[in-house]
Amino acid sequence: MNSFSRQGKALPNQVREKIIQNYLDNCSITTIAAGLNLPYKTVSNIVDVWLSSPTVEPKRGGNKFCTARTDDVIAFTEFVKKNKPTTYGKEIQQQLVANAICLPENIPSKSSVSRIMTADLGYSYKKISRVARETERDDVVEKLSVYIAAISDIDTNRLHFFDESSVLVTSGNRNRGHSAIGQPAIEIQRYASNATYTVNLLHSVNGVSHYNIIRGPSNGLELLNFFDEALEHEDEFGNPIIKQGDVIVMDNCGFHHANHVEGNLRAVLETRNVQLIFQPPYHPCYNTCEYCFNFMKVILRRYPKHTEKYTDLCISDALEMITMGFSRQIFKCCGYL
Repeated sequence: MNSFSRQGKALPNQVREKIIQNYLDNCSITTIAAGLNLPYKTVSNIVDVWLSSPTVEPKRGGNKFCTARTDDVIAFTEFVKKNKPTTYGKEIQQQLVANAICLPENIPSKSSVSRIMTADLGYSYKKISRVARETERDDVVEKLSVYIAAISDIDTNRLHFFDESSVLVTSGNRNRGHSAIGQPAIEIQRYASNATYTVNLLHSVNGVSHYNIIRGPSNGLELLNFFDEALEHEDEFGNPIIKQGDVIVMDNCGFHHANHVEGNLRAVLETRNVQLIFQPPYHPCYNTCEYCFNFMKVILRRYPKHTEKYTDLCISDALEMITMGFSRQIFKCCGYL
């Protein structure tokens, strides 16, 4: 690209004059742009300016009023974005005027709002993490406080987090493709199945303590069977995975609290002097298994063909990749380290 066509730099007047001369010689804008190695839009804008007021001088941007990128505007933008990160720049402009932070004459442009978020506030554009409205209820806040108080007194090495995750045996089918104009784009579905697996996982700061993979959904009986196996499971040195005085933390899934499940589970754990704690409702971020499952599904999506044929093996391989170092990072992210 020519040196005079750098982004954000006005073209020299001699180049502008050449564009207008070519246009007067009945050259199309496309031809002019190609001949001068300029973007079509650049040439089109210069021609439009010349047609409206016969001059090749570039338009001077800016506002004759003081632009409103002030401390008050920056503080208000930060307030709006903290309360609702998905607020658009146009909505911030409207709120600036509605709250008398700016006058309509000196309201910052949308690009100025973007610069406030990036340059002044250090914000970046990212995927939204949704939080349930129920987390603001008084009873839920109280349960969270009780949980934090209880868990903070427990040695991190004694914690074992339990959770389940389903895995659908199907590879993703792409949603868009090409075909002739007016004709539907038809493709044979790559793979479809309603078969699901459920992964039961027990995770500690040292890595994956124990897991199993079952066909179909889990239930109370599968949960009890899992812990019967986990209590008998030993590490490579012959020590039990779940030791005397350890703590099991799990979520509030419905069948976890069933009469024939919770009572029997507590009884089995008490024989080993193991405590059972339920994490606060609507707060999955406090269960380290959630991060393990996210990592597992990233690995499964990375190798779709292999996952289709050898689902059990792929799940096992992904879970085996969760090392002690990675587990410590997860515990740190959840606030336990």
